Amino acid sequence: MEVVLPNGGLFDYEVKVFKVQLIGKEELFKKRLLILLPYYLMRYEQRLAAIEKDDEQTAHLIAECIELRMQLAEATIDKGDALLYEELTELIIRVSDYLTHAYAALQKKVRAAMGGEVLELLNDKAERWKREAEKRGLKQGLEQGASELAELLKGLGVGEVVINDAMEMLREKREQAASVKEE
Repeated sequence: MEVVLPNGGLFDYEVKVFKVQLIGKEELFKKRLLILLPYYLMRYEQRLAAIEKDDEQTAHLIAECIELRMQLAEATIDKGDALLYEELTELIIRVSDYLTHAYAALQKKVRAAMGGEVLELLNDKAERWKREAEKRGLKQGLEQGASELAELLKGLGVGEVVINDAMEMLREKREQAASVKEE
């Protein structure tokens, strides 16, 4: 790669380029290239149709997935990094789902071999939990505000019929706001 410097000078920068599909599992673990593990199953991409039709090839692929998961656990969990294990496993499942989307039976087996039904990345889960917490907080805030408003209206001598009508109007507005926010 040739890099052009701000002063106009040139700098040659050599980068080693390689295909992930050509690197063996052992080398990925030996060199701690764990971030490349989600792409390991790409080596099977061109043969997935044949693999799905052949029980022996399917068994080989599933055994490879189980071995991959066990080696990943050994390289991460056993060294005290369970979070890395979870994140990489989730990424492997996402990539394998993409690769096997046209082969439902094979996809189900690969998923099971890699640890099950992991559908969300941890960041996605955290974002979902945050949205749910905000929604619960908003709902509680609206309920508390409505009851405080009712008390204020009572204190001002407003009749029960008017207060009930106001509370009904607030409930309707809250439901409308909730339906708009969900869309």
